[in-house]
Amino acid sequence: MGLNVDASNSCIPPSAPLFSQFPPLPTNARGEPSVIDGKGGRINEGRPLLLYASGRLVVVRDFGTTKGVGKSLVYRGHGAHVTCAKFSTSGCYVASADVRGNLRVWSYDNEEHLCKLDIRAMSGPVRDLSWDGDSKRLCVVGEASDSSLGGRVIQWDTGVTCGELGQHIRNRSLSCAFRKARPMRIVTGGGEDNALILNSGPPFSRTKDMRTHARGGVRGVRYSEDAARIASVGGDRRACFYDGKTLDLIKTMDDVHTGSILGCDWSRDGKFLLTCGADGKTKVIDVDRGSIACTWDIMQLQVQRNAALQVNHDKYQVRDCFGAMQVSCAYLAGDIPVSVGFNGEIAFLPKDDSTEGAQFLSGHQAPITCMAADHASSTLFTGDSDGIICVWNAQTGDCARISRQSDPLEAR
Repeated sequence: MGLNVDASNSCIPPSAPLFSQFPPLPTNARGEPSVIDGKGGRINEGRPLLLYASGRLVVVRDFGTTKGVGKSLVYRGHGAHVTCAKFSTSGCYVASADVRGNLRVWSYDNEEHLCKLDIRAMSGPVRDLSWDGDSKRLCVVGEASDSSLGGRVIQWDTGVTCGELGQHIRNRSLSCAFRKARPMRIVTGGGEDNALILNSGPPFSRTKDMRTHARGGVRGVRYSEDAARIASVGGDRRACFYDGKTLDLIKTMDDVHTGSILGCDWSRDGKFLLTCGADGKTKVIDVDRGSIACTWDIMQLQVQRNAALQVNHDKYQVRDCFGAMQVSCAYLAGDIPVSVGFNGEIAFLPKDDSTEGAQFLSGHQAPITCMAADHASSTLFTGDSDGIICVWNAQTGDCARISRQSDPLEAR
């Protein structure tokens, strides 16, 4: 069955019969948290959508009933590398920002994906953004390159600022969360001062500070779906939980990972927190019990996956292009745990800590420079500017990163 083509954001003519799409993987930086979004908003309730940045592109993947070939949207509105993108609470719009501080709000439910707002939100890179519960206000935080504050609250339909957020040391904020209920609250996490700042409004202003993380910066701050609790994770391998209105500390959990925790996300029911870390593991915390419910060793899962792929590609050696460092995670449709590694591979994880049922999406992070097709076997070969070669099954979407086997004479 063919897929619909978006004429405004695709170089393929609308009349062309498009049967499958293989969008690029997320682009990441070593040791830095990345932002992905699995909550598609009210109009997309129950749909497994994944939103992420890839270079100058914003990618929305709709997996439907499969985790391979599916309908995808590639948005090309930015002129610089995109750092974060989020669905509005309604699901009608997407806000995306880049390293130059530019913020764009564009329509997701419109076929033309028209841009509704295009402003310079910050003087430096935007690191995170968050919508309010009414899909009217946007919180934007990042790194200011001058004396301006490291965060703003914007009325997106007019671009008017409705408050300046509390300032962190060196104007560097890595994460933010907008409370999607009243009274309105915004929590930001500092990258240098290890502090959380509670802002009340509108108009928003600094209300309270908390320093529950010892070192490494606050890498992730997220509100639960019912807005009752806040979770924060950081480079000190600690997860902390707070009251959603007052930022009063409820509990802390030490040594959740053996490396820095780079991201977190709440489940739909607010009972579990998904975390990912530099130790290559993704975990689920049972918040009420204060215990680890599930643990996945992504490196081990990749070894098993590569062994299975080697059986299907006996002419080639499946390359051990591991992305053990897990830089971002999210729950798709509220209950499907997803983790993204440093190499961009997207891991769909089972709902328990068994090694069965995990699936990976592989591909390219860098521009594709060459391509060849074997029409007899419906196989596609692609190579990118990073030197990675991928072999694709054009019918199923399965992908393996390979390297050509050495000639036996050359090996001797």
